Amino acid sequence: MSIQYLPDSGRPIGAEAPISSDHLFKDTDDIKDVKLRVTQSQDNDPRHHHWTIFWVVANCGDIEVHRRVHVVREIGASHLTNWGAVTSSMDPEPTTRDIFIKRMTLAERKRLEEIGNTTPVRAPDGDWNCQNWVYSVLRTAEKEDLLAPQESVSVVIRALGIKFNAPSS
Repeated sequence: MSIQYLPDSGRPIGAEAPISSDHLFKDTDDIKDVKLRVTQSQDNDPRHHHWTIFWVVANCGDIEVHRRVHVVREIGASHLTNWGAVTSSMDPEPTTRDIFIKRMTLAERKRLEEIGNTTPVRAPDGDWNCQNWVYSVLRTAEKEDLLAPQESVSVVIRALGIKFNAPSS
């Protein structure tokens, strides 16, 4: 069986792209920590946790504004969607853990964004999810020398090893 990819990055027809604050909070030309955020799933199954590549572009008081590269499941859609990189606030919570990936220049982050923006989204198959997509982005970054050899594997192993407390009922 061949792998099927969704047209237009899985963007549902008629759906509006998420609001991005990139016009208000520009990514500046300095070196920044790029991280992987793991957000606990409702069932606490490690394969269902959400993964997001991000870096901080601004601080507004206690609120961090992040540039995010990830895929999401839109309400009413049976598949994931890649809207491209988006800038918005994203506060850490007890149900998130961050993993350091690498310190990157603006040019490197822009290339990472482009990799994310062009990484295709697979049609639903019951197994492939946002974690596979993030791994694909990291592997491509590795092939393009943005990451050291095997760094993508190291990040994924650390992410899969994250343990959260059981969700409260």
